[in-house]
Amino acid sequence: MNRILAAGVSTLALGGALLATAAPASAAPAAAAQQTVASAPATTQGYEYYTWYWARDTCESEGAKLQVRGVISNYYCQQSAYTTWYLYVLYR
Repeated sequence: MNRILAAGVSTLALGGALLATAAPASAAPAAAAQQTVASAPATTQGYEYYTWYWARDTCESEGAKLQVRGVISNYYCQQSAYTTWYLYVLYR
């Protein structure tokens, strides 16, 4: 019984780790977001770092949504050295 319980706990831990890496960028924990902010390129021309995404399409889509809502006046997405995309916004 203990072996079954230990195997179940190991499976849950592995599944949780896989889900954490496969989750969309918007669901990333705050600690990961803070780590990303530190490694993000410096802001330029009044643009401020907003968040990061795994795909350019998602980054562009979220930037456009913010612009349509009137929260920001402009945005751009910049690829990092890895497979992540940083969203920079220009607030009104």
